[in-house]
Amino acid sequence: MSKKTLNIYKSLDSLNFLNSRLNQICSKNSVDFQQETKNEIENISFEMGQELKSLKFWIESLYSFNGKSTSKAKKVASRQNGMKGGRPPKEITQIKNRIFELEETLIPDLEHSRRMSDDQNFLLELDDKIIKANKEKRELELKLTEWEYKKTGSVIKITSV
Repeated sequence: MSKKTLNIYKSLDSLNFLNSRLNQICSKNSVDFQQETKNEIENISFEMGQELKSLKFWIESLYSFNGKSTSKAKKVASRQNGMKGGRPPKEITQIKNRIFELEETLIPDLEHSRRMSDDQNFLLELDDKIIKANKEKRELELKLTEWEYKKTGSVIKITSV
C-alpha cells in the first residue's frame, strides 16, 4: 500500500474516532460538565476540520499524477516529437496515408493489370486510371510540400500540374 493510501486510511480512522468521542459527549446530560463539554466539542470540531483538510490533500495528491508521463522513454519521445513540430494536423496525416495507398497498392496494381491485359479498350481505361492516380499523387505531394513550407515559415506558392 502506498504512503498516500495509508495517510488516507489514517485520516479516516481519526475521523471515526473523533465521531465516536462526539457521540460519547452527547450522551452525557450532566449540567456540571456543560462548560467542559463545550470546550471538548470545540476541540473535536477543530481536529475534525484538520483531518478533513488532510484527507482532501491526500486524495488530491493521490490522483494528481493520473495521465502524466513518468517513464523516461515517454519523456524522450515527447521532446523529440516537440522538436519536429509536434503531431501534424489530421488532414496532413490523411494526405500521407493516401499517398502511401497510391504508391504501394493502387498504381502498382493498375500497372500490373495493364501488363497482363491484351484488350485495347481495357488498356485505354487503365492508362486513364494510371494517369489520374499519378496526377492525384503529385497534387497531394504538392499540398504536403506547401504545408512543410508554411510550417517552417517560408513563403512559397506552388501551383498544381
